Amino acid sequence: MTVPVKDFGNQGFRLGLWIVILGTLIGLAVWAPVLTFGMPGIRIFLWTLAVVLPLAAIHSLRQGRLERALGIIAPGALIVIGPLMAFLSLVAHAASQELFLWTCIADALCLILLWVYARRKGPGLWIALPVLWVAVHMVAASSVLYQLYRLPGPGYCDSLAEDEGVFRASKGHGAGLAHASLFFGDSTHVAATFKVDRDMLLAGLGEGEGNSIAVFPLSTLKEGGQAISSPVKLEEGEMPQFMLYDSKERLVFTLTSAIDGKHRLGIVERPTESPFKVDHWIPLPNTFEPNAILEDEGHYIVFALHAEVLKVNMETRELVDHWVRTDSDWLKGRVVLSMRPGLEGKTYLATLGFNVVEHNIRTRENRKLRIPWGGAGGVLRLLESKGEIVVTDMVFHNLIFIDQETLEIKRVKELDFGPRAVAWDPEREIVYVGEYIEGRVHAYHYSDLSSAGPPLEVGENLRSFSYDPRSRSFLASSKCGLMGVNAHQAFGESRP
Repeated sequence: MTVPVKDFGNQGFRLGLWIVILGTLIGLAVWAPVLTFGMPGIRIFLWTLAVVLPLAAIHSLRQGRLERALGIIAPGALIVIGPLMAFLSLVAHAASQELFLWTCIADALCLILLWVYARRKGPGLWIALPVLWVAVHMVAASSVLYQLYRLPGPGYCDSLAEDEGVFRASKGHGAGLAHASLFFGDSTHVAATFKVDRDMLLAGLGEGEGNSIAVFPLSTLKEGGQAISSPVKLEEGEMPQFMLYDSKERLVFTLTSAIDGKHRLGIVERPTESPFKVDHWIPLPNTFEPNAILEDEGHYIVFALHAEVLKVNMETRELVDHWVRTDSDWLKGRVVLSMRPGLEGKTYLATLGFNVVEHNIRTRENRKLRIPWGGAGGVLRLLESKGEIVVTDMVFHNLIFIDQETLEIKRVKELDFGPRAVAWDPEREIVYVGEYIEGRVHAYHYSDLSSAGPPLEVGENLRSFSYDPRSRSFLASSKCGLMGVNAHQAFGESRP
């Protein structure tokens, strides 16, 4: 039986349904790659919903069966106003509190506007309110992502190197956004991964030349980083990320495929020799998106984004074990954002939902600290000489110091920016913190967390640091590639 239109607010309910259908279509179609990065099967499922549900709902709507139309579109709408809304809000707040405030003001204006029109069209129009709020947050998050992933303007990166403590370390490489770097071989060489972060949203629609891995002699970095030989260039959507220099002097890196989900490990047997090439590929299980790697007792230990862990024999390159961490459930420690190895099989994880987890890969035992007022989590580093862990809270803008033995919070430093990268200078006892969106480096004294000097810029989309105590410098991975920072010169006591 068809429910009369007037029972649902006459014109208001019909108009509200059209808004919900359109918002669901846009939300699922455009943002599915973000919600399902590295999981192409689920992404295709969401794209299917983005087509089937709106078409079926529109068909029922044209027949005047409004209640049925609402029932059809409801599953897709719940995805949009649930996990997608949460993601968009986190992006806006991580960018700046000011942007989040303006977003909330826009939400209030939508509420007022809907109240005015609902008085004219009928109370059924109120069903569109959650989707309108999602639309507002979409605009805010899109502005942030545009700033992160747009190409740097002419002269932008060169202008940053005019600071006396900053130099363009990978200028000679010619690649764009850098993801990570690794000092190896007694700090004589640096390995770096570069990727096109547009692949996260639009994989398969570009040339993909930015996806590559390269090795540079340390001595060449201040002159623009001439690679030992041509970098290994990867296909569109194949993004190299995390690296390991193992005990056999091999370079191992993770590769995430944004298109087909065929994630792999790449192994370079002789990374300092020419030609630089990948000698072995180790396929990973479907949907196992690698997000961290370490070596332990002759095996590679690979952490997935979603709670799984793999154990791979270093010599035979065979999978010998596969387990799921028992410390987690959905959105409460499941998603790994950062990992650092400790001693005796212990690893330390920062996760979505803001848990700091100690997971022993030998015994499978776990300890966990839940930060109740924390954001989505961020990058984690061990302060070896202090017995502490420092974690960045990218959403609520904090720097959190945790006792490594007791997993208790010792200190919290409130910041006025969203942090992501963090590095530790044990000689001077300085913590370097990277401002993710604007790309500034901030330095703080460990003793009292006071500033060690004014911040300096190394490029927007600042993703990670790699500190080398021998050269007393660190590399920052940003949209300008690798940017080198002479720490003592940039944050010396004589710096104005």
